[in-house]
Amino acid sequence: MSEESIEKQLSEIANNISDNDIEETYKRSEAFALIPVLKLIYHTIKIDYGKHFKLKVPLSSNKASEIPVGEIEITNNNYKYKIYLDLVKNDYDLNKMLIENNILSNNINNIMDETNEEKKQQIINIITFLIHSAKLIFESIKSKYSEINNIDINLDNNTTIYFNPDAELRLAVVIKKEDV
Repeated sequence: MSEESIEKQLSEIANNISDNDIEETYKRSEAFALIPVLKLIYHTIKIDYGKHFKLKVPLSSNKASEIPVGEIEITNNNYKYKIYLDLVKNDYDLNKMLIENNILSNNINNIMDETNEEKKQQIINIITFLIHSAKLIFESIKSKYSEINNIDINLDNNTTIYFNPDAELRLAVVIKKEDV
């Protein structure tokens, strides 16, 4: 396929995306990523934008951890998994969480080695959606507030987000297992 053909296809796709589609995508991303991104900004840069987004609890409060975040639920065997973005320590290992929660097939130690292609693709899609949602929301916040417009978001193995590699906390995809 020629480069010109690819450019033409991309142009056609872009022309067919309406403002409503863009707005809906942003709203969906905001539902999953706004609170976690605001927490990351607060804990690493020490700026509380919670009041700008009409949060009822300040991010500096002990009750900030109780602010609800968007979750994706999946079921596997007799368990329900809630997958969401949250703050984690900088040594967090998503593959370890996938193994500990029995999400990967037996004897699989890395998502990329998962033999069940449907399961592998589902997990990768969820991770990708949540991480990209966080990036989208951060870029939107960054464009509105001059205090952070010189800060860039960094990805570690495409599973954790941070501003400073030495910071104790990062944003990551977290998994919580519950009995069905």
